[in-house]
Amino acid sequence: MLKTLTKILNRPCPIIESSKDKVVLAIGFGFFIFIFLSVFQPFGLDKVEKYKYLYFSGYGVITSFVILFNGFVSMNLFKDFFLPEKWNIWKSFVHNFIMIIPIAILNWIYFQSVEKPVDLDYSITNFLFMTIAVGFLPSLFLVYFFELRMRHSNENLSAIVNKQLESKLNNNLEVENINIISQNISISIPQNNFLCIKSMGNYITLYFTEENNLKREIIRTTMKKIEEDLYENKTIIRCHKSYFVNINQVTKTSGNARALYLHMDALDFQIPVSRNFSQEINFGTI
Repeated sequence: MLKTLTKILNRPCPIIESSKDKVVLAIGFGFFIFIFLSVFQPFGLDKVEKYKYLYFSGYGVITSFVILFNGFVSMNLFKDFFLPEKWNIWKSFVHNFIMIIPIAILNWIYFQSVEKPVDLDYSITNFLFMTIAVGFLPSLFLVYFFELRMRHSNENLSAIVNKQLESKLNNNLEVENINIISQNISISIPQNNFLCIKSMGNYITLYFTEENNLKREIIRTTMKKIEEDLYENKTIIRCHKSYFVNINQVTKTSGNARALYLHMDALDFQIPVSRNFSQEINFGTI
């Protein structure tokens, strides 16, 4: 039982990275709190008569504010904790519980500051338990459901792509060279030998093979410059904010809730495909 639970908690889980998704999540959860309080009116709130829905909306606004603050401030201050490639269900649960604390505190301050609509007297501890009941428990279900949905989606996509890879023909290999030019160096690599490019800030690591040996070359340039140089090449595709990949060198794929991953025999690491770039790859032409 404990082994099974540990395995579930350690499953990779996607983390929300885009600003748009963060705003949508914050507004959505705040609206959920407002609707929940309006419909069920728990904890004596059914006795509220004056400005009832305006009063309920205050708790929704507080929830949205904390989630927005976390998404745009906390995630930038504690980048090591919020690394997308290391995010899992357990971290999601811990993170959601930590967010409950400031929401509960601000809810209690709001409760104490406004004119009490009814004769209620709740301590900050009461608000912590109430906030957990209303917000934390549903968030656990959402995290688990989202992980399950994304994992099945990427696993199914991986199975489809692997079938395409098994049936592909190798009689259409390209003979042109890939030319990477930076301020102080120029490298030309046969396209058949090119594997991938990995970003490292203002530098990139170029992976390629030479006489069946893996080679690495670090070059000072940016992914934007690489994208411009390889714009017309339909085989070298940007699959992630940090990666370009030669899709003709992909041997198989795998998937979990976090992403779809590309595998190459010559590499000892997997290359992620982010949702933002997934449509850039036409797997049917691999």
